[in-house]
Amino acid sequence: MQALASRCECPLELLKITAMGTTSKHLIEDTGRWLKSFAQNMNIPFSFKIIMVSDLWI
Repeated sequence: MQALASRCECPLELLKITAMGTTSKHLIEDTGRWLKSFAQNMNIPFSFKIIMVSDLWI
């Protein structure tokens, strides 16, 4: 995020991160809150989504 925030030639419009998990949604939510706070401190527009699935194997 620091490298994205400091680049001048192509400003960042929005940083989107999607996390995928099968368990521990609360831990993923905690990570999302931490990332959002970090992005806010650097004035980076930020979006964090969570996708919970029952199984990652096809």
